[in-house]
Amino acid sequence: MKTINSLKQELENKDKYILNAYKKFGRMFEQFVPFTKRFSKEDKENFKFLGQPIDGIIFGKDKIIFVEIKTGKSELTENQKRVRDLIQQKKVNFWEVRF
Repeated sequence: MKTINSLKQELENKDKYILNAYKKFGRMFEQFVPFTKRFSKEDKENFKFLGQPIDGIIFGKDKIIFVEIKTGKSELTENQKRVRDLIQQKKVNFWEVRF
């Protein structure tokens, strides 16, 4: 017969497994979103997937768009909020590195 502590541990393990599966699904889903109807043909062709800390960038003809893809009730992480704020504050630079 299982004890209450062993049942609690088993439930915690299953919760961790389910949460991990949601995260993996989300990471895979993010890579397919640019091929949906929400993206124009031009955006699809110019989308570059990054993954972290934001999902990607669209290099348009007259603008650059930083893209973060969320599902359900998921929210921006603190790092994503920081990136968003830096972009909104126009603290973005171009760095050319030559060798």
